[in-house]
Amino acid sequence: MRGARRSRDAAEGLRLLREGGLYVLALFLLRAGNFLLIPLYLKLLAPDEYGAFGVVRHLINLLVPLVVLVYVLFSGFSPH
Repeated sequence: MRGARRSRDAAEGLRLLREGGLYVLALFLLRAGNFLLIPLYLKLLAPDEYGAFGVVRHLINLLVPLVVLVYVLFSGFSPH
């Protein structure tokens, strides 16, 4: 019985590492993409436009988790 539990715990640990690694990879690629686009933004946008773009980007970063939270709370969404 203990062997089966250890095996299941090990499988859960590997799953956690795999999914966590995928999350870290996606986050790294997103941040690297944003960093690589900075010269393009600076070339195409005036300083005041770049500031407005930054404000809009921050608002989107704030609103996305809130929209997901509202969806989860009010849609009856269940991950299981």
